[in-house]
Amino acid sequence: REMKLRHVIVAGILAAAAFATSASAQSLVSTIGADRMAGYLRQKGLTVVEITASQSNGNPIINAKMGNTIFQVLFYSCDTAVVRSCSRVQFRGDYETPTAPMDKLNKYNNDWVFGKAYMYDATHSSIEYPVALDFGISEQNLLNSIDLWTDILTKFEAQVING
Repeated sequence: REMKLRHVIVAGILAAAAFATSASAQSLVSTIGADRMAGYLRQKGLTVVEITASQSNGNPIINAKMGNTIFQVLFYSCDTAVVRSCSRVQFRGDYETPTAPMDKLNKYNNDWVFGKAYMYDATHSSIEYPVALDFGISEQNLLNSIDLWTDILTKFEAQVING
């Protein structure tokens, strides 16, 4: 019986070590450039309309689409190389909203953990979702963040824009 217990313990230790090795072998994304992010967006079935460096600091912006919805991916904490690599990104959707739907925005923010909704002037609302890569996240986590962003856009449009 004691021998069986030792085998179980050894098997458990070996399984834990194998799991730790496979988890640590997965590559982590700690910075990203616009071209690589555009590839992930395309992989998730989104349309990349254009990549520009039009932020005042030269950091890239991706203009993309989910169906008919246009959104941006803004890049922050970037190096100063010609092809910038950045450790923070922000997904952002802007909408023309002629009547200020403050009650809908407040309800959205109260109902959902992810996505910050607000009015940025009297006739425009926004939804934002930041992703920090500083210490590395797995590619799967980054792809999941894109899925989460499309879910945020869908819920925001249903509840605030079309609701």
